[in-house]
Amino acid sequence: MQEFSILVTSAKGVTPYTEQEIEALGLPIVETFQAGIKTRGSWKTCIRLNLHLRTAQRVLIQLSQFRTKEPEVFYQQVKKIPWERYLRLDKKFTVRTAVHTPKIKDTRYAGLKCKNPIADRFRDVSGERPDSTGESNEGVVHVFWRDDHVEIYLDTSGDPLHKRGYRRFGGIAPMQETLAAAIVMAAEWNGQVQLINPMCGSGTIAIEAAMMAANIPPGLSRRNWAFLHYRKVPMNLYRMEMEEARNGIKERVEKILIASDNDKKMINMARKYARHAGVDEFIDFHTCDFEETPFAEGPGLIAINPPYGMRLGEEENLERLYGEIGDFFKQKGAGKTGAVFTGNLDMAKKIGLKTRQKIVMYNGAIESRLLLYDLYSGSKI
Repeated sequence: MQEFSILVTSAKGVTPYTEQEIEALGLPIVETFQAGIKTRGSWKTCIRLNLHLRTAQRVLIQLSQFRTKEPEVFYQQVKKIPWERYLRLDKKFTVRTAVHTPKIKDTRYAGLKCKNPIADRFRDVSGERPDSTGESNEGVVHVFWRDDHVEIYLDTSGDPLHKRGYRRFGGIAPMQETLAAAIVMAAEWNGQVQLINPMCGSGTIAIEAAMMAANIPPGLSRRNWAFLHYRKVPMNLYRMEMEEARNGIKERVEKILIASDNDKKMINMARKYARHAGVDEFIDFHTCDFEETPFAEGPGLIAINPPYGMRLGEEENLERLYGEIGDFFKQKGAGKTGAVFTGNLDMAKKIGLKTRQKIVMYNGAIESRLLLYDLYSGSKI
């Protein structure tokens, strides 16, 4: 079976947790970057990575790498790639570019310089050209070109991996599922103790934690993958991987996940998402202010993603809220780990507790922090 160099991409700050996942699947770590990891494997490896990775964004296979600053040399090198082995004439393809090289001022030009040799190669081989108009998740080619270094990849994911399939209708500024999973991993929750998620919004943190506890692969609900549209991808491998993934799901999970929000509409939405994800039976949902969230004494994780307050005039309310989070931790969190994920570093200081760890992660373009606290009773706080 053909083996590839595989690039797994992830958000900045999340890469260490993606690396842990790749290693847990028994795969080698060849190289690590700020927003990605290289490993090696076959189509079966790509299918498994897509189904099982909780914190990654995309799984790409490398088709070529070369050095040039010249657009015409780029054209010739791209045309050498045997595209007919991968892309199909009856499927559209699209090219996505990340280009930082002096002779290319417009990334659209770089995309055209990649589309043309692909289509020209097909014309030379078969007499027909594939359709490359518009956006497509059936065939996706990625071009990374910095200075004179070029890498060409084929995307096996299509839609980014945070699109699990359980979020079937819109919510208000939801946290991406991949980031929520990384937060739970970074806080070292083991699925054996309580996880309390006040201010849960649409429930992403609690749902991702429940999927971890039940060993539900994050890609199990998705039905469309780019690799399904490529040539010579063994469909029997996909069916086998899906069957193995289903067989690994736990039938029962201790009901130790608690999610609350003071907005009944958000709780109803979170319940629906949890049901679509197959974990609604594992989470206790409550409509209440975060301070009133019911949970038992003893070890556990309290994970909160409070508002960042990027609008003018919100500072006073936010100062009070972040101070109340600190009080909540002091009064009710003894014996637990507190975790606050925020993009407002000034407000984070208002919590008033000493952090055990500050972990940099990005929520989209927002540089954020996961703040971890060891919570004690009495004077140790």
